[in-house]
Amino acid sequence: MGSDADVFIFDYEAYLTEVVPAFLALFRDNQIAEWLQPFLKRREIKPELWDRADLARFDGPLKPDLSWPGPYDLEYVYDDDWPKRWSTLKGNSTLNDAPSDELAEQINWLFKIAVSIKSLGASQFVGRSYTVSHYVKTLFELGVKADDRITTLLAALGKRGFIIGYQFGFGFEGINGWLDATETAELARRLELLPLPDYEVSFEAMEQFRMPNTGQYEFPGFGFEELSLSFVRTTASIAAAENRGLLWGNGVMPAEFYLERYRGAR
Repeated sequence: MGSDADVFIFDYEAYLTEVVPAFLALFRDNQIAEWLQPFLKRREIKPELWDRADLARFDGPLKPDLSWPGPYDLEYVYDDDWPKRWSTLKGNSTLNDAPSDELAEQINWLFKIAVSIKSLGASQFVGRSYTVSHYVKTLFELGVKADDRITTLLAALGKRGFIIGYQFGFGFEGINGWLDATETAELARRLELLPLPDYEVSFEAMEQFRMPNTGQYEFPGFGFEELSLSFVRTTASIAAAENRGLLWGNGVMPAEFYLERYRGAR
């Protein structure tokens, strides 16, 4: 089991103007945006049966862009225990007020699709079942401190989706986190200062390091974690040139996959 981790070019403005309002309408009024309805229908999910009180609990404790308030760090935090995850929200000190596991799982599944079809662009593989916690050793060896801005940005990239984003499997599946365009440009600039693998800033250049016989990525003189972090840097640089953000997803597919699989959804 497991999932491929990818960093995606992320249209944060489209996310704010299309995805976030659709989910706020769902939480507040149990209203499903028309463009989301075909996905629910094809999977035979019946939102009219969702508990409205459970839905309403999602509205309020998260940040305006539906991100987990934190705190963010590079510690391993992926937790399949939904009530425990819910209890990390400010004001939710008990486990008893958590929305049901089933509802949370369906909301997160729908969120993954919504984000993909409305706001994701090209992507780059960064590891099998990887999370940002895999960079701790490399950053330490490069002299990057726990309070460095690089650490702060990577942590947000890996944890903003802790409540809405993370899935419920064993391969760290789901949307782990994201950065807006300004944060993405800053991350790219700061990572450029580190002695990581150096190559042309393009997806084609990154792809050349995939070995044809094994499918693994290699770069002479560097380990995979360093190469993976360089992929984050390069994808962030490409995104910044397009005034876009960056998103980390595990097992998240491009829009075409969902549109084809749930044919008729637009």
